[in-house]
Amino acid sequence: MPKVPEMNVEEVKKSVCKFYLDNRDECDSNYFNAENMNIGKIYMDIEDFDLIHSLFIQTSFVVITANKYEKNILHYNVFRLHNKKIKKFSINLFPQRETKHETYAYCFEWQGYLVLHIEAQSTGSYTIGGSADIVRYVLNNQYIVPKGIVSLGICFGADERKYHLGDVVISKKIYPYFIGSKIQERGYFVTDDNAFIIDSGLSAKIKFINEKNAFSELKSDVYFGNYITGEAVVSQRKAKNEFVKQTKQPIIAGEMEGYGLFKECRGTYYTVPCLIVKSICDWAVMKNFEAKDIFEELCNTTSKVSEKEEKTLKDRIQAYAALQAFKVLDILVSNKIFGESIFNDIIAYIEKFPGHAIYAEHIKNEIQKIVEKNMCNIHITYKFVAVVIKELMNRKLIKYDDSCELDSVLSNNTDEIGNWLVSIQKGGK
Repeated sequence: MPKVPEMNVEEVKKSVCKFYLDNRDECDSNYFNAENMNIGKIYMDIEDFDLIHSLFIQTSFVVITANKYEKNILHYNVFRLHNKKIKKFSINLFPQRETKHETYAYCFEWQGYLVLHIEAQSTGSYTIGGSADIVRYVLNNQYIVPKGIVSLGICFGADERKYHLGDVVISKKIYPYFIGSKIQERGYFVTDDNAFIIDSGLSAKIKFINEKNAFSELKSDVYFGNYITGEAVVSQRKAKNEFVKQTKQPIIAGEMEGYGLFKECRGTYYTVPCLIVKSICDWAVMKNFEAKDIFEELCNTTSKVSEKEEKTLKDRIQAYAALQAFKVLDILVSNKIFGESIFNDIIAYIEKFPGHAIYAEHIKNEIQKIVEKNMCNIHITYKFVAVVIKELMNRKLIKYDDSCELDSVLSNNTDEIGNWLVSIQKGGK
């Protein structure tokens, strides 16, 4: 069968405008939700470090976003789902440096899990405040031990004839188009040495969720496939085609944060399950263009597009696509894609010993076993254990008389605590 020729630039523009007209109500409603002046009312600002540390140790997984529409659509829909305010606080991405680089972090409930969301300060992987910096902050923070990290949002599509705007791609493998690249007289080449594939256990879960038709009721198609990823905002047909053809494997989409996510999670000392869930919002061809004449050609007198709609066309489609990505991740979360948090696993562990005394060292060892089962090379500190014990006490799941000892552990700047074996009574008051 002969290959169908790709659309020319004018055809791409026309297809984008037609998509907007066909999905106008949904594009507009999601755009208005993201731009709503009252969205600030869904947040609860917190500054209490004890509370923040307690939220950290209860985190099941981390979500990273890189632009306004990804973040606001996520927050609006999580709030609408659970009707609980989202906790908001500032963090310093580089705590080891004198020069601060602050961003905001958010905690919220989602399908029975506590989720930590951090917004990138810039798009890209190894930009200042990009996805790699966020992952490093998470993995170097002794109070955060997630079972997974997700990059959520929007991407560009590789083939405008095969796929559609709003389609969602769950990452199977990522191919960086700058790392390991060579530009020679014969052309542009990229080695396959820096490609990453998702964790095999995560892959099996996604395959099962997909094959039981969990996504079948969604309006958009959902694919479990390959991304290209790099630091460039691509808006040129020739460049996109060069990047896509770097591998003989089929490429569905491209984005900018994936390499930093996978490199830090799976290509360094740590091994943490990670995933990209993004929806196609453009074709990396003419992201910004004059749409007035095209809309006049496509519209009848009753469906005229306003000047404001024309100017915000890209944003409206991004908001629409961000919602499609949210819906897919919502299904993955409801199907326990990352499982319970470390903290909930410990609750299940201590409930096996009703009325018994359990040493804090035993809790620490059990946490380490859980971590080693799910991730590699993450060391559990006594500070993490102390916050776990404090939260268990607050929930009256355990009783411990010497809280001063816990406070001394938390205030100590080293992890060389020695033999602080403490007795904990399950169920006491």
